[in-house]
Amino acid sequence: MGAGTAGRLRWRSHAAGKRFDLVTEPSRPPRTPPTPEEVDAIRTARASGESVRLIAERFNKHRGTIWRHTKDI
Repeated sequence: MGAGTAGRLRWRSHAAGKRFDLVTEPSRPPRTPPTPEEVDAIRTARASGESVRLIAERFNKHRGTIWRHTKDI
């Protein structure tokens, strides 16, 4: 893989043997932390009694991320 090549290698096991494939499109969305504005909205929603699960779905974040930002409320 040369310099500037977009993508990354992923280990795959196939019937013909094990090999690396170049993956140009990720299989999951990037993990981006919530912005300060999102954190404020998350904390407000949690303080209003909204569940961690519903907040996570609304902001498309993991439940653990929501919990980490609201555990002191």
